[in-house]
Amino acid sequence: MNLLEQCEQLDGKMDLIDSAEINAELVRKLEKIQSALTGHSSKANDLKRTLTAMLSQGVVDRERINLDSEKLKLQKSIETMQKRLAENRSKILDGNTWNNLDQLQAVGMAKLLSSELTKQWREYIKDSIPGIEAFQSFKVLPQCREAILELEKLNQDASDLKNRLPEDEDSVRQVMTIRKEMSDLIDSLDLKDEPEEMLKFLKRCASIGGVPLEELTEEILVWLREKGFDGNLKISTARG
Repeated sequence: MNLLEQCEQLDGKMDLIDSAEINAELVRKLEKIQSALTGHSSKANDLKRTLTAMLSQGVVDRERINLDSEKLKLQKSIETMQKRLAENRSKILDGNTWNNLDQLQAVGMAKLLSSELTKQWREYIKDSIPGIEAFQSFKVLPQCREAILELEKLNQDASDLKNRLPEDEDSVRQVMTIRKEMSDLIDSLDLKDEPEEMLKFLKRCASIGGVPLEELTEEILVWLREKGFDGNLKISTARG
């Protein structure tokens, strides 16, 4: 083999090496894109399940969810990526198209939807669960103590639900289950034999401002002692 033939052979081998390196780099780019798209797809499917579950139970107001502008931007980026993949794969990550799609548009759209669903979910729970503040002071009454403690537990369970979006219809219906249990407990409170003025006093103690000190009469103190009261009451030194 003469020198020219050897040079031509080496040149051919160099071309193969360059091609292999180019292909390896393209594979790395495509793997990066695939990994990111898998993450976006997983998040999108989670949000889709949540939205479907909330819609089925009438929890979501669809008119408050407007993602049209974000969808158009995302669709345009996807079309550009598809064109590059078909016509010039080596330039698939050139420019800002992929970064915008990956880090801004897909993530931003998911955040917007997640934020709005979370807001509506928390509103739904707040509107569905009965308030218990007016009943908490009734723990001083032996016949109510157990029921009030259970009410507080259920109220905390409902509050915990606010911190995570529902995954399915059963998760949504859990709010109604808690609501019914709380309503049944409130209806079961045995207050019929207690003086109305004492119940009003306890309810006012559960309010934000509490009860002015001058309203804590000797009659009320006697009644509290008879009930075995050993807790705290919200008493204000400010005059009513």
